Amino acid sequence: MGRYILFTQYYYWLMPDEPHRSRLQETIQNFSRVYRGPCFVPHITLGSGVNIPPSPSLSSLFIDCTSVESQDSPFRALYYRCAAAPELLALRSFFSDEEPYIPHISLLYGEHSTARKRDWCQNTPLYTQSISCSTIWIVQGGDNIEKWHPVAIYTLSPKIEPLK
Repeated sequence: MGRYILFTQYYYWLMPDEPHRSRLQETIQNFSRVYRGPCFVPHITLGSGVNIPPSPSLSSLFIDCTSVESQDSPFRALYYRCAAAPELLALRSFFSDEEPYIPHISLLYGEHSTARKRDWCQNTPLYTQSISCSTIWIVQGGDNIEKWHPVAIYTLSPKIEPLK
């Protein structure tokens, strides 16, 4: 009898806090509805793996979007590229060391024409507010994106600002 290796895929997501999560979710829902893509929650992927790692002892952080971009990847059809701040890279290194790393918040998944993606990049307004992020979701994946669900949620320590 053949030997089969079964594994579960987990994704490690940095989650925007409110009100950013709701605003970004609305954008994702609009694109998903108009272009018939799957709907998903806004997140910044930190990595993936086959286990649930321990919670990191790190501080919450703020993320800035730097541009609207697309790639020839179903999971990066349209996205906000995020600044690769040292705090974000330190958090990511806890979950993955794969390179290259392009921090981003996807707005649409799927296969789309180059012309359509170019038009989206030119006409989608940049999210200009600094996005606070204080939770990490460990999400169980699978073939159906709309059935992905968190199996653990980690809360990052509040960021302590120095007195001025």
